[in-house]
Amino acid sequence: MEMLGRRSWHAITDEVKNSVTELFLEKYYDHNFSHVTERLNEEEEITISLASVRGILKADGIFWLLEPSSGLRQ
Repeated sequence: MEMLGRRSWHAITDEVKNSVTELFLEKYYDHNFSHVTERLNEEEEITISLASVRGILKADGIFWLLEPSSGLRQ
């Protein structure tokens, strides 16, 4: 299905989505979503909300890495 009209001005670009995923997998893999969001905002200068980070990572199938039973979360 083809989308009509313009993309919303506040929509997150694919470039930012890819950066969030790559940074999580390569640098912040041992952080929870809240801490990842803080690091992205403060260290990577990517202004993004917790809800957006959670949505991007879940859409990429990464949510399972942070389940309590995975051993990554303490």
